[in-house]
Amino acid sequence: MSSLEERFISFVRSLINAEVVDEIEMNSVQKAAKKPDFFFYDRQFIAEMKSLKQDMRTKADNVMNKHIDRPEYPLFFGEWGIDKVLRSFPDRDQIRNEIGNQLTSGLESVVKKANRQIRKAKNSFGLGKSHGILIVLNDTVEVLSPEVLAFGLNQLMLKKKANGDQRFSEISAVLLLTDLHVIRAPSGSEAIPSITITNVYVDGHEEATQYLQWLQRKWASFSGTPFIQSDIDIRSAQFGKRKERKPQPELLPNHEIWIREYSRTPYLEKLTKDQLFLHGKQVWSEAIRGFLKGDHEKPDTERMHKLMEIGTHFQEEINRRGIDFRDFQPVIDEVLTEFRRLCIIVSD
Repeated sequence: MSSLEERFISFVRSLINAEVVDEIEMNSVQKAAKKPDFFFYDRQFIAEMKSLKQDMRTKADNVMNKHIDRPEYPLFFGEWGIDKVLRSFPDRDQIRNEIGNQLTSGLESVVKKANRQIRKAKNSFGLGKSHGILIVLNDTVEVLSPEVLAFGLNQLMLKKKANGDQRFSEISAVLLLTDLHVIRAPSGSEAIPSITITNVYVDGHEEATQYLQWLQRKWASFSGTPFIQSDIDIRSAQFGKRKERKPQPELLPNHEIWIREYSRTPYLEKLTKDQLFLHGKQVWSEAIRGFLKGDHEKPDTERMHKLMEIGTHFQEEINRRGIDFRDFQPVIDEVLTEFRRLCIIVSD
C-alpha cells in the first residue's frame, strides 16, 4: 500500500482548482526559493504538507516511562495508545498535557518550517493576500493518537512572540489526517478521523477552515469512506487502532493472523467483563494442562493449536476494552489453586 503522503498527493491531483507546486511551471526565482506543496482554490490557499516521523514517538515514550512503575499503569500485551494506558490515572490530564508539551517542542520545528515556506511562497509567487494551511499526516507513529497530536498543534497555534504577535502568523488553519486510527461516531460506527484546527488569531482563519471542511468531504470520497461530520469533543472522543492495514495473512505469524481474523468478527465483544473472564478461565485452564509435565489429561496438538487461537482472541478483546491484565490475575490464581488441589501442580 502506498504511503499516506503519496495518496494525498494523488488526491490533490484529482481536485479541480488545485496544484501540486513541484509540477507547475516556475521562473528562476520561484525555483530557487523554498516552495510549498500545494496551491488550492485559485491560489487563495497555500498549503504545506508534513509527515510525522518516528522520533515523535520517543518524546511521548519518555514521558510515559516516568509513570511505568505506578500501580495505575496497566499490564497489557501488544501496544496500547496513550489514551487507553492513561484511562485509570487520576492525573491523566496533567500527563496528557506534559506529553502534549513534549510533542509541541517536536512539532514546533515542523510548524516553524511550514510557516517560513508559506511566507516565502507569498513573496516569490506574489500571493500576499493568500492564506496558509498546514496539512499534518500520520501513518507511522501509531501510539500518537489524534487527540494528543491535536492538543500539541493547538498549543502551537496559540503561541505568541515576545511582542504579542502570533508566533505562526502565516498558518490560518491545520488539517490533521491519520491512517492509523479510527473514531467511534455517535451512531456507534467507526470512521477514519480528520481534524481541523483553526488559528483563530490569524487573518483568513474562517475561510481556511471552511475550505478544509470542504476538503475533508472530498478526501473521504477519494478514500472510499463515508463522511460523518461531528462536533465531538476531542478530549472525550473514543479513538482506536485501525486494524485492516496489515500485510497479507500468509506473510504473518499465527498470532497476527488470529488478531486480524478476530478484528473482522469480534465474537467476544457482547460478553460482560465477568463473562469474558469466565471464558478466559476455561481457555487458560485447558491450555495450561498442555504445558505442564505429568500424567494428567492433556489436549492433543490440534486442540492446543486451537486453544492458542482462542486465547489470542481473548487477549485481543482484553486489549480492545483497555482492561488491565492484572484484573485477570485472580482468575489465573484460581486455576493454579485447583491444579494444586488435583495434584497437577505440586507445591514447593
